[in-house]
Amino acid sequence: RPTNYARNIYHVGNALFCVFCIRVFSEMTILLMALGMMTLAWSCEIGRRIIPRLNDFLMGLMGRLAHPHEAWRVNSATWYATACVILASMWNLPVASVGIVVLGFADPAAAIIGRKYGKVQLVNGRTLEGTTTFIVVGAVATWLWLTLAWGLPAGVGFKAALVGATCGGIAELFSRRIDDNLSIPVAAALGALAILGG
Repeated sequence: RPTNYARNIYHVGNALFCVFCIRVFSEMTILLMALGMMTLAWSCEIGRRIIPRLNDFLMGLMGRLAHPHEAWRVNSATWYATACVILASMWNLPVASVGIVVLGFADPAAAIIGRKYGKVQLVNGRTLEGTTTFIVVGAVATWLWLTLAWGLPAGVGFKAALVGATCGGIAELFSRRIDDNLSIPVAAALGALAILGG
């Protein structure tokens, strides 16, 4: 499918908003916010299947941000809200933020590069160029975030960022039945958790 730049920009903007909240609010507040968003998202999912006009309204509201198939499948934003609850439940905000940063920056970068320059096919329509971009952008963005926002030592931050981005990249590569807006942030956070601990 063609590159959706509006959706890519939304990904980045959403990530910036989420990490701002993560840095400002407490773990409990973040969990409650995530639960609220997930409840709203799943309520909309149920409602739009009962009321066709609600589905038309929501799809129109999302405009260019939505993929056409989301008119009859669970929206990626709903899976993302669900992922945010899982991340918040880890009770480790630096780790949770790794999942947000990797999805927010690496996924759009991989989509742009993979569709424009991807030549070497891997699996599920992914390319070597796109996956490499995912890991590099995800690692750099996450490393900067962990060191600048959380004050982690550069070496520790880089290791957590690289492992997190790589786990997210693998999840993106093999996500087919599971929406990657759920699998990427959870996999990236679990990778970072393995390095940073609880």
